[in-house]
Amino acid sequence: MHNKKFQRAPLALAIALALPAALAAAIASAEGIEQVTVTAQKREQSLQETPIAISALTSTALEQQDIRDIAALNGMVPNLRLASSPGNANGATINIRGAVTINPALTMEPTVGLYLDGVYIGKNVGGVFDIADLERVEVLRGPQGSLYGKNTIGGAINLITKKPSGVFGGEVRVTAGSYGLTSTKASLDTPAIGTVGEGLGKLSAKVAYTATNRDGFIDNVESNAPGALPPSGEDFGNLHAHSGRAALLWQPLENLDVSYSYDFSRSDQRPRFYQITRLDQTTVDIYNGM
Repeated sequence: MHNKKFQRAPLALAIALALPAALAAAIASAEGIEQVTVTAQKREQSLQETPIAISALTSTALEQQDIRDIAALNGMVPNLRLASSPGNANGATINIRGAVTINPALTMEPTVGLYLDGVYIGKNVGGVFDIADLERVEVLRGPQGSLYGKNTIGGAINLITKKPSGVFGGEVRVTAGSYGLTSTKASLDTPAIGTVGEGLGKLSAKVAYTATNRDGFIDNVESNAPGALPPSGEDFGNLHAHSGRAALLWQPLENLDVSYSYDFSRSDQRPRFYQITRLDQTTVDIYNGM
């Protein structure tokens, strides 16, 4: 009897170990786990095989969360805090792992690198902008100086746009919301011309455009005080922005891609309304030089 128990124990253990693996395989096969490809190490790799503290948001996740600029990433990624500058709604204050640059002066170097299709965006001012055709966002927690150079002690954020697919198609999306929000997004993929490896190769193109308008959150009303000036402009926190992108992809050979893109982003808005809500005596003493 003792020997029978001893022989059954390995069998039971093997079954217990095999069940979770089989169950995980069955679930993966049924649900179809998405394979996420990233370029965090300057080459295409699977997210699961990249030895970096990285978070990646695919195009599906970006659409579901309606993410169009880096400011919308706030609260979406661990260790990442994003906010626009108090005096400039287009200034990006990025904090990763406690490393942050809050001064928008041109003489200040950022602690988190921001890249759009590999092109470095070097200053706080202008860091919040709409992207017409965003495919993926990669947030690399720092330090990342060995791969991206200086100004990445906190980490780096890669914004990757969509390439032309070579297949005719497109989409139009219209959104409406509170505070007079209206948003329109349109994109068009053109059919590919030519064939890879034959003649001049294969040429594809894609264009995209987005426009967003929203009223402000804080009413900029006229003051009743004697001698007060009329309101200086529209309500605080409003948004009038539009962006566009045109991309070309030429594939003369099987393993060679030559791409060109032109994009723009313009916005006309007033920053949010900030005011002091609490002031302690220590702060007053420091300000007065005591």
